[in-house]
Order: sequence, then structure tokens, then C-alpha cells
Amino acid sequence: MAFQLQRETTRIILSCAYESEEVEDSQTRTPEDDEGTIQLSAVMATIVMERLGHVFISLQQIRQVPRMLTEASPSMPDTVRDTEVPPYFREHHVCTGYRQLDQSWRYYILSLFQRHNETINIWTHLVAFLVFLVKMQQLVETVDFVGDPHSWPLLILMLSSLIYTGFSVTAHMMGGKSELCHYIFYFLDYVGVAQYQYGSAAVHFYYAVDQSLHGLLRGIFMPAATVLSCLSFLGCSYGKYCNLSKPTWVRKLCQVLPSSLAYMWDSSPVAKRLFSWSTAGDDPAILYHFGQVAFFLSCALFFTCPVLERCFPGRCDFVGQSHQVFHVFLSCCTLCQIHASYLDYVGRRELYSRLHESGEATVIVGLYALTLVVCALIFAVMIRKIHTHTHTHTHAHTKGVEEPATMGVRLYYTTVTASRTVKSQQAEVIRILDSKSIKYELVDISLDEQLRSEMRSKAGDPKAAPPLLFNEGDYCGNYEMFSDAVEADTVEQLLKLA
Repeated sequence: MAFQLQRETTRIILSCAYESEEVEDSQTRTPEDDEGTIQLSAVMATIVMERLGHVFISLQQIRQVPRMLTEASPSMPDTVRDTEVPPYFREHHVCTGYRQLDQSWRYYILSLFQRHNETINIWTHLVAFLVFLVKMQQLVETVDFVGDPHSWPLLILMLSSLIYTGFSVTAHMMGGKSELCHYIFYFLDYVGVAQYQYGSAAVHFYYAVDQSLHGLLRGIFMPAATVLSCLSFLGCSYGKYCNLSKPTWVRKLCQVLPSSLAYMWDSSPVAKRLFSWSTAGDDPAILYHFGQVAFFLSCALFFTCPVLERCFPGRCDFVGQSHQVFHVFLSCCTLCQIHASYLDYVGRRELYSRLHESGEATVIVGLYALTLVVCALIFAVMIRKIHTHTHTHTHAHTKGVEEPATMGVRLYYTTVTASRTVKSQQAEVIRILDSKSIKYELVDISLDEQLRSEMRSKAGDPKAAPPLLFNEGDYCGNYEMFSDAVEADTVEQLLKLA
């Protein structure tokens, strides 16, 4: 095919050369001119053929690029269903697309480019992080963050926006590695949210407040914002910690109530300004303040009510989850907030310079640092509790210590297994029993084959596998039945304790 194309190209070039010669005066043409024209055309055709040959080689190489990328990229384990991961990894009405546990760190980093049920959650805040980074670069070129103390609240808002989106990306990307990693990274995510709440309070009180409200709340607004931010982090962390030992409404209440109080307090200067706004005034930032409030109320709705998954169960496993919409609206809210705060910083300088004393910006920075320190202390306490519950029974069994049984509850498990699923399920059952203060006896079937036979005989299933739960010799259920009881808050009934 390439040879035929070359011949056709040569013919076209020669014909064009002859046609160009025909327009010349026939009296001036000589045989030597015709021969020179033919030689020139042949040289031109040769050059064109060489260039076309290079083009064909390049096209063939480009066609091989997808295959080369496929061969170079590492193989990724397939995603699994919700029944194959512990309950604390599951999202309501999301049935598939869960990444496997206990993989390498590299696997979870590369899952950024894999299709799973956290992909959109990662990318929505990753894109927001990059947008905020560009916005930060633009502000650095126009705002003197070093020499102008009045710009420090705006700097806190920018830093807190980058931190909360960065921590969110990390949590959704790395939180599926193990139980401990899950809690560590999501607690960090809550730290990001808490310090962003403080950053919002800082810019609202410094730039958006009016004279009357400033006189009323001066001296108490920012300390109260610090307390509410820390309470918000504590509530979110405790709600996550009690995710399976308490009903769903308790977890939501712990997460939503402190955050709602913090938002209402932090946004009160903006709310008063919006209510008192008149169309006759010239306020370029007012539209962006309206935008941030509208976006925040929208994202709060999707955070508290997973309406999309509930209406279309199993169809939002990859895209369409309410939490994804929450991410998008929250990012838009932050972007409007940044732009509104910058416009207030530029346009209301005379007002806030008169309202705020010279050292007030320094106090705001100090309270921001205090917020981070308190959140770090709460983070350390919560991680210690998680770590203790995760490893208490492992250490006890290693030392040959058995938990005293109460009302005959026995957990049949094994310490010798290559199945990550079995290990994860056993650890999850132990953690939930501990969180509910239910005492039980651990029975390791790997110590004696007779114990395995006893377990299967009591369960009435010759192929039964741990973990299995019994009470006074009566079979209570396997892991799936236990998980269903946790969701329905009927664990005591399942174990015949109530």
C-alpha cells in the first residue's frame, strides 16, 4: 500500500511540474529545459517519498503505544463486593467496587487510575486541590502575606483549603489498606475539616463582619470558633469510632451536630451581611457570599442524606454517589468563599483596618495553631483507642491468656490461615464485641483438629469456617449473620444475651 502511494505521489508531482511549464511561453522552451525540469521533479519526488516514509514509521510507532503502556503498567487486583470487606469499609447501598485489603502501598497509590467506588471521591478533591494551589499562586503575586498582617486570615483560609482537600484525597485513596489505616487517614480527614472551619471563621469575622456585630462579639468570636472546631473534630472522630457499635443515627448526630453549630457560628457575619444587603449598594463580593451559602447547604444535604444511592441501589457504585456530589459542592463553596474573601480584603480595607487592632491578626494565627495542637491531641487519643481494640486479643492469645466467658459466648477462630478475608472478619468481630463490652471466650481451632470438628458439629455444617459464634453450645451465627445484626443493632439478640 505504501509503495502504491509513493508511485501515485510521484505521478502527481511530475504532472504538476509539466502543467506549470505549459503556462510559460512555448517559444522560450528548449529540450535542455525539459530535461532539467524532469530531473528537478524526480529530486522533489525522492525527497517527498523520504518524508512520507518517516511519517509511516511514526504512525506505526504511535499505534504500538497503547500496547506498550498496557505491558508496562502493573497488574491490579480486581475489586470485590461489599460482602468481602469488613463492615467498617462498607457504604450503604454501594455493593461493588471495593478495593482489596492488605495490599502494598503502591497498589493504593496506583488505584488513583483504577475504576473503583472511591475513584471519583479521590479525583473531585484532587482537582479542587490543584485549583486552590493555582489560586494560591495568583494571590501570592498580588497580596503581601508576609508584610501585611491584615492578609493573614486570608492566608489561613488558603492553607486550610489546601489541607482539607489534601487530607481528603489521602483518606479516600489510602484508607482501604487496613482497619488501622482506615481510621488514621479518616481521622486526618476530620482534622482537615476542623481547621478549615476555623479558617472560614477567620475570614468571615475579619473581612465580612459589620461594625455592630463586631462590637457585640469582639473578644469571644474567634475563641469560640476554636472550641467549636475542636468539638467538630471530636464528634466526627467519635462517630467514626462508634460506627458499628452504635446505631447509624448516633453516628450521624455526632458528626452533623457539632459541625452544624460550628458552621452557623462561623458564618454568622456573612448571614447578617446577606440579610441586611440592599440592591442599591455596591458590593462586588455579595454574589460570591450568596454562592458559598447555597453550595454549602446543598453539600450538607447530600452529606446527611444519601438520596442517590438509596433511590438507585447498586447503580451508583462508581459514579453518582451522594458523597461525590458533596465533594463537588463543597469545593465550589470553598472557591466562592476564597474569591469573596479576597474581594472583601481589597474593597473593605478601610472598615476592617478600623475595626481590628494591630495585634488581632496575630491572635487569630495563634488560635489557628492552638486548634491544630488540640486536634492533634484528640487524634492521638482516638488512634490509641483504635490500636488497643485492634490488638488486645491478639496479644492476649500470644501470651496464653484467655478472656473470661460471660453467659457462655464463644468465638471460634483460627490463628493459622492464609486467607486475608478470614483474618479481617475475625478482627472485625473481635473489635465489635470489645466496643460493646461483650465478654467472650476465644477458641483457636488451629490448636486441635478436634476443636474444628466440634465447631462444625455444633454449627451443623461439615464445611463451616471461622469466625463462628456460640452461646452455651447453641450456634448463634457466622460472620455474615453477625454483620447483619450489627447493621440492625441486634447483636445482643443474635448472641442470645437479651
